[in-house]
Amino acid sequence: MTSPKENKGSPNFKKRALIATCLLFSVIVVVILIRRYYTPPTTAPEQTSSSIQSTTSVTKPPELPESQYDDKPSNIKEHRLQEADRHFLVEKGLHDPINDLVRDLMRHNELIPCKGVLGGTPGFYNPDRIAVLSKDHVIADWEDGHIKGTIELSFVVSNGVISWTVVHSECGD
Repeated sequence: MTSPKENKGSPNFKKRALIATCLLFSVIVVVILIRRYYTPPTTAPEQTSSSIQSTTSVTKPPELPESQYDDKPSNIKEHRLQEADRHFLVEKGLHDPINDLVRDLMRHNELIPCKGVLGGTPGFYNPDRIAVLSKDHVIADWEDGHIKGTIELSFVVSNGVISWTVVHSECGD
């Protein structure tokens, strides 16, 4: 009969200990990578066909003070549509301007000029991350389940039909 000390020195024990150590190390690395890079997928809004016109031309952003595009995180919900702008949009054919614009933008993921990664599809999946700034500008956050970005768009409303134009876009992580 062999003692436990003799078993620890055997080639079989060393081989098993090495395999167990490698497996443990692999599991730890996978857990760290998942915690760092995995974002739970969000449910894409129902894609419906609409008669809304869309343009995807990228235009130069307007000349704005440098502080507008600084790296400070902002709360997108701090932006409020002024009553005069809301009234203007109602006159152009939108019944509920903010909700109509948000719903329409969520149907136009093709406006996002950034490509998805790891099989993700960039989209406007969170209506709370879309802010109507004025009668002709919107800022929105998009994501694909792995990366996030921000996009500024201008729009024109004519007889209730919304046409979008990308003003500035940031592809991020």
